[in-house]
Amino acid sequence: VLLSEARRGAGRFADAVATDSSFGDVRLGRSLSSVHAPASITELYALAVYQGVLYAITGDSDIVYSSTNGTTWVTAADLSTLGIGSTATSLKSIGIFNGSLLVGSGSNGQLFRYDGSSWTLFGTLTNAVSLRCIAQTVWGSSPSCRVGASGVDSTGAAATGRASLVTVTVTPTFNYAENVPFPHIEAVISQNDVIYYAALDDTAGVRGALFRTTGILVKDLPDNAVSSFAEYQ
Repeated sequence: VLLSEARRGAGRFADAVATDSSFGDVRLGRSLSSVHAPASITELYALAVYQGVLYAITGDSDIVYSSTNGTTWVTAADLSTLGIGSTATSLKSIGIFNGSLLVGSGSNGQLFRYDGSSWTLFGTLTNAVSLRCIAQTVWGSSPSCRVGASGVDSTGAAATGRASLVTVTVTPTFNYAENVPFPHIEAVISQNDVIYYAALDDTAGVRGALFRTTGILVKDLPDNAVSSFAEYQ
């Protein structure tokens, strides 16, 4: 169903269900079908492609699924059964760093690493209650990534209602460099040597803010929030 909005000018629309504007116009979107609906899992939280395989993490479990064709899915890892110290009951972030796949817990500060053959506990961010985003931000001989850690401040101390943007090295070491007065940092990206990160408060409605390093407010979003970034052209 496409709802037109002629009152505001030709060629505009206010709301739409299953529409596609990628061709430069507005037309019916592609029909969707379910390809994976695992029993007892209610939240498939995020996706990432690693070594030609698509991975999906679960927001209400510690299971990672994978698919080589987007249609057939298998359990790639049950992190609680790997004997690597996992106590995570939720996974909330996934990303590529230094040639490995990293997965962040949504229930504690554990960060897991998959190198294409085995899963390990890469490290634990002390006092963090959730890791909501992962993105590599520095390449070259000394690469690092940024992780959005909920429940900690820039000193690494526990802090209710605050989040820290943490620099993670390959060792790993953790540098709690920046913090925001929001419960979560939901997304991070490096673009033209500038790191942007999005804060989120969803405790009573939704509000957020867009920041860039180091701690500079780009845009306050009193009734909205950024949940993801992607570089395009």
